Amino acid sequence: MWLKQLVGVLLGVCLLFGIAVVVQAQTKHTTAGITLQADPNDSNRTLALKSLPNIDFGTQHISVSASQFQAQSVDAPVAVVNPGLSTGYTLSVQAGEFTDQVKTLKGAQLRFATTTAVPTDQSNVSQPPLSQAVTLDANGAAQPLLVAPAGSGVGEFHATYTKPQVALSLPAGNLAGQYHATLMWSLAAVPVN
Repeated sequence: MWLKQLVGVLLGVCLLFGIAVVVQAQTKHTTAGITLQADPNDSNRTLALKSLPNIDFGTQHISVSASQFQAQSVDAPVAVVNPGLSTGYTLSVQAGEFTDQVKTLKGAQLRFATTTAVPTDQSNVSQPPLSQAVTLDANGAAQPLLVAPAGSGVGEFHATYTKPQVALSLPAGNLAGQYHATLMWSLAAVPVN
């Protein structure tokens, strides 16, 4: 009891004469943690393609020279969902032959320019996948169109291709017809180096 009174008197004297009193602060640290894992009941726990475009080049005139045609319609974005895998991923595309069931377009090349992949949820903090320009030969090898390096592309991202960003190149000498090609899209949980 007398100790408390003595401390009180000393503090009063210090304040009266303007003497600074140093009180030592105490700092301690604790932690906060969370473990994130896929919900076993969630059907969206793997990489998935949510949306892919059909492309139409409309009706064009045959030329005696090589021609390039801009898409007249690209009906949907390319959309990829990554529920939280850290491996990264690659979305590749391959074009089949342009055919009218009898004839094929010779030397056809389908081109995709680069675009920007944006998150569906604007609060997404992950780095987006990277778009790459590709030229697809009919029945040629698949080409990587979107690449998410390890640790990026988490969440849902969509890459919208405008009509000028998709083109079809044809050499001279092809025949009139109504041609269609199948595009094959492949999503793999491995980024291209």
